[in-house]
Amino acid sequence: MKIDSNSAISVDSVEEEYRYIQQISCVQCESKGSLKLDLQSLIFEENKPYDKLDCQCQNCGAKKSFIFDISNFFGKLF
Repeated sequence: MKIDSNSAISVDSVEEEYRYIQQISCVQCESKGSLKLDLQSLIFEENKPYDKLDCQCQNCGAKKSFIFDISNFFGKLF
């Protein structure tokens, strides 16, 4: 999978990824907060880490994937 780094959503934590998804409306039925995580994948593109979250709307079944740039926190000790 080729990642467009310009369209990846930059986040500072996994929790921020989940909050983002909870605030998004479904593109098909426009129901806010209806997206449910189906699969989370770690992807490396040009040595940069990304999370891919595949989601599905609980109301209409529409599927949507999100790419998050996790380089701000991935592999760093807190």
